[in-house]
Amino acid sequence: MAMVLWDEDFNRRRISEESRRARIFDAKQRQIGLDIETLNRQVHENRLARDKQMEKEKLFVETARRNDKLALHTQFQEKKIMQEEHKKMDEFRMTSQRPEHGRDFDLYDPDGKKKEFPLRTRARDECPVSGIQKMDGEDLNFEDRQRRQKNQYQDLLLQQIEERRMQSGRQRAMENDWENRLMRQDNYGLKLSCAELGNRKDASLTLHDLNRNLAFQQRERFIQQKASEEAENLKEIEFNVFGDLLTENPTAARTPMGRVLVDRWKGMEKAQLQEFYEGQRRQIDEKQKKLERELFEKEEWNKYILGQQNDSRYLDERARQLRLQFSKSLQMENQQLAREQRQKNDYMNKVVYSNVPSKEFFDQFNTSSR
Repeated sequence: MAMVLWDEDFNRRRISEESRRARIFDAKQRQIGLDIETLNRQVHENRLARDKQMEKEKLFVETARRNDKLALHTQFQEKKIMQEEHKKMDEFRMTSQRPEHGRDFDLYDPDGKKKEFPLRTRARDECPVSGIQKMDGEDLNFEDRQRRQKNQYQDLLLQQIEERRMQSGRQRAMENDWENRLMRQDNYGLKLSCAELGNRKDASLTLHDLNRNLAFQQRERFIQQKASEEAENLKEIEFNVFGDLLTENPTAARTPMGRVLVDRWKGMEKAQLQEFYEGQRRQIDEKQKKLERELFEKEEWNKYILGQQNDSRYLDERARQLRLQFSKSLQMENQQLAREQRQKNDYMNKVVYSNVPSKEFFDQFNTSSR
């Protein structure tokens, strides 16, 4: 942990030192004061980018709101159509699928007994089971039964034809309703798509005008920036030619108060270089001592970990021996119990249960008829 902290501190100081050298010793990157025009241009660019991002977000929100309205309308239409279908289905069940309309309603009709006629009221009525009044082979009601069966078959056939006609009519009506609903939805979707296309065209035209204005502003700004840079370059050339920047006079790099002027400084003197080298040697010695101390601490820590591992192995071996001893004692105890159980079983089988009853002993029981 200490090693990681030291590396982070060392890297931070190294990066800080490199940035400081770049600011002080590199004349190309060295700047004095603030560039107000550049800052204003950056603020303007940031404001334009923010406005453009706000326009995009506004367009996205409008599109999302329009899609939500379309989805809600479609969902409402589907729900309404589903309710109408359920209503028609319930009406059809109440009118055409009543219990008394079933073919087998007479089997579970609660008023069936009330609707039956008395048995044998006429000479040609059906005979009951208890009153056999006609012989096998006689069929007195053959013509009437044939006529009633034909009428029943004809009514059943007409009923089936009518049901199929009504079912096909309902199917055609449902198909027409479905086609009309699809047509309405397609027309509504086409209308929405046309409206969305018009909105996109308007947005694209607005964006095109905005980009054209931004391009014109950027071109004007580039021309102004180029002119200002040329003027600054001329001023810098005149300053370097007629000023003290290119002179070798060391006094030009210092103020009357003794401070060093960074833009005119030509380098350190021998005494300063000697002091700088002494400081570097001291830093090297301190770093070497610190590395030796960290190496010593690491060796001590490794010794401590090795001792802990040895103690852990000793405790594991001791626990294993104790478990082995316990298992051996448990095995011996189980063997002793097994021997005692086996001896007890032998005693019970050979001594206690040695007198086995014979067949005659069981035959003397249950001999009476009672």
